Amino acid sequence: MPAAAELSAESLLAQLEDPELDEMERQTLWEKARKAGLLDAMVKTMEERVEREPNNPDLRLDMGKAYLQKIFEVGSGLVI
Repeated sequence: MPAAAELSAESLLAQLEDPELDEMERQTLWEKARKAGLLDAMVKTMEERVEREPNNPDLRLDMGKAYLQKIFEVGSGLVI
């Protein structure tokens, strides 16, 4: 894992691409992104990747996961 000084949207996305990660490890990385204020940058990076490769279903799936994380962040303060 990179040191806090090296934490970036790109470094977190690269770590999330590791096929060896289990779901708990992925959630931990998303939580690091949230705490570091990097969710918007990660969503933007995913959108740019999809723009470059619009027919890549894996990138679209990853972008959807990034959108979900953003929804979780925003939705955490709502009372239903």
